Amino acid sequence: MGEDREGAFYYTREYALTWWPSRRRANVVTRGRWWGSEPGPPRISVEEAMAKQLGVDVGGRLTFDLQGVSVEAEVASLRKVDWQDARTNFFVVFSPARSTARR
Repeated sequence: MGEDREGAFYYTREYALTWWPSRRRANVVTRGRWWGSEPGPPRISVEEAMAKQLGVDVGGRLTFDLQGVSVEAEVASLRKVDWQDARTNFFVVFSPARSTARR
């Protein structure tokens, strides 16, 4: 029962999203790679427990509803996050590339 509640958490919550040009020290990439400076479509780095619950891996895609605009992004990496770090951490981090939102 607890595992079902944990899985539902990732599907039913609202996310605070951000973008980082470079990886933070408290976030270790466990699969894939961090994006470089090359332009491209939106890419994301996903916290590894969230990725497992959602059944997504590097190369997969997730779509976010950002105030009524669908933004699809490719999973570029999975991260192990140190949630005890004093800086704010996020389940999902976007690349700084310009969004290619679709309506």
